[in-house]
Amino acid sequence: MPIAMATYPTSLFLSTSVTEELLGEPARKVLMRAFETINGQRLSHGVAPVRLAWDITYDPTERQYYFNVDSIKPGIDLSAVSKQ
Repeated sequence: MPIAMATYPTSLFLSTSVTEELLGEPARKVLMRAFETINGQRLSHGVAPVRLAWDITYDPTERQYYFNVDSIKPGIDLSAVSKQ
């Protein structure tokens, strides 16, 4: 099932390359591992880690899934965000 990239922090994704293998596990675990790898690369270059939030939405008119990634500013409490 194709999923299109919608919104994402361009500078982060253009400067980073990550390859992860899916081993019969939920996509959420693979994404978390990929984001941890990104932060490891950043730390090894002396750059502060980033906090990322993601979601996948579906547009029934287009019959298309979209993947969104946002960087979260330090100090933002995500526990208050409601899950849909």
